[in-house]
Amino acid sequence: MAWPRAQTWGDGWQAAEQASARVANSISEFEPVIMLCDPACLERARQSLSTQIDCWPFVYDDVWMRDSGPLFVLDQHQHLSITGWNFNGWGNKFRPWDNDRSLARRLARELQLDYLPADIIAEGGALHTDGLASEGAGSLLTTEQCLLNPNRNPDKTRAEIEWELRRLTGVNEIIWLGQGLEDDHTDGHIDELACFTRPGVLLLCGCDDPDDANHGVILDAGRRLRAAAEAGGYALDIIALPQPEKRQARGGERLTLSYINFYLANDAVIMPGFAQRRYDASARAIVAEQFPGRSIRQIPALPIVAGGGGIHCLTQQQPIGLAG
Repeated sequence: MAWPRAQTWGDGWQAAEQASARVANSISEFEPVIMLCDPACLERARQSLSTQIDCWPFVYDDVWMRDSGPLFVLDQHQHLSITGWNFNGWGNKFRPWDNDRSLARRLARELQLDYLPADIIAEGGALHTDGLASEGAGSLLTTEQCLLNPNRNPDKTRAEIEWELRRLTGVNEIIWLGQGLEDDHTDGHIDELACFTRPGVLLLCGCDDPDDANHGVILDAGRRLRAAAEAGGYALDIIALPQPEKRQARGGERLTLSYINFYLANDAVIMPGFAQRRYDASARAIVAEQFPGRSIRQIPALPIVAGGGGIHCLTQQQPIGLAG
């Protein structure tokens, strides 16, 4: 994770600090946490964080480690490496991003892990797998809106992008969904729309209101998922996770509220709440059913969403593996 910086967060900085600290402290109850900290904020962060959390002074631009941070991969011998995906500020939208672009490479050096650069532009929030790649199988979810966007990969064909995704993640199948949620400035990241809970079982953001702009997006996503399963000859259980009531930011754009954007920790799920009692409770019950035996921690996430992301966006997991 990375500690919010006043320079990039603006008026919501203190609320973002408190929410980020709560996420980090909750995760630290179940697994080790490294928090990158702007040197100017290091002591401030330590005052809010559990003593179990390891704070590293580090230079970065923004907090969204899922997108700019290291994406870890394991080979067949359980050797751990870091992949880098040429972060470009979500399609050249948000500057500065020079420090974030080099973040994965610098962390690979700090962690003494091999660095594997990609030949395409992507972010971690744009990619989601079912966990079977290490077994020589596996599926990866992404969206056309993001990876086929001219602001990411204008000179790459779909086939070239698929080849690179397979090369660096080890999956066999790429499942393309179309658009992401309304006003998602990441250009349709998959981690707001759908995720596997285990191979063959998938949570999909739900929307029952035909007048909602996300209704058609989600119907199309469901059709594509069922078509992919039919073409691949396997069963796919799709479970709807309710969409919270629509809420707008100060500028009038729609906030990207999604219960899909949770973090899966060892023995726990750290998931968002949006101060909507009925929807929060319903989503929590569905997530608990999908992850039996795990503690479910639901954390008020509106201060995080106000900055443009969610709990999953703040975090990046590191699997156990061998260096070198």
